[in-house]
Amino acid sequence: MADAEPPLTILYFAWLRERTGTSQESVILPAEVGTVGELIAWLATRSPGHASAFANRRTVRCAEMDGVARENEVSLFEEMEVPESHATLTVDDHADVVRAVEAGFKTIKLKGGRDLERLAEFFDDMAGEFPSVRWRLDFNETCAAEAITGFLNSIPKELRRRIAFLEDPCPYAESTWSALKQTTGVRLAVDREAAPICSAAQVMVLKPL
Repeated sequence: MADAEPPLTILYFAWLRERTGTSQESVILPAEVGTVGELIAWLATRSPGHASAFANRRTVRCAEMDGVARENEVSLFEEMEVPESHATLTVDDHADVVRAVEAGFKTIKLKGGRDLERLAEFFDDMAGEFPSVRWRLDFNETCAAEAITGFLNSIPKELRRRIAFLEDPCPYAESTWSALKQTTGVRLAVDREAAPICSAAQVMVLKPL
């Protein structure tokens, strides 16, 4: 009798972690799962949170591309020059902000979450300490419009002007986003893959495939 396959440990980060409700899990894969694409399709059946996390397959396509490249021992970034557009931080850590500023970044993208009170305090401190930095706050549609409105209105107007835009603050709806922009004065950015028709957004984020 053949030995049983060992469990596969899967780690979730950022919005995948928030939507699945876990940072990691160990699973025994069915025999029919043999590729990254098949793994993602199978994971989407595990819970409503998993289904939400993997609903838009294009948002995790990089994992599939990376898997194929690794199998063929090919580097996706060989001889590629990546412009220093902005620094991306996944956690609200002062040391990370310092490193980004020391590296010469003038714009920092910070991944937001549901703890908006903590984020507001962190942003208030960082915007005061680094007045020349512009900020992009990315929420991956994890919040309600009312919560985002309260979050922005809790930030002093002079600091709020340091926000270049909010990316996907809440699920896209034209009337909701229009009201949010009018109420707070902050520009809103939409991931084109999440909402290809987005007349209420002032910025469209295009991600190369």
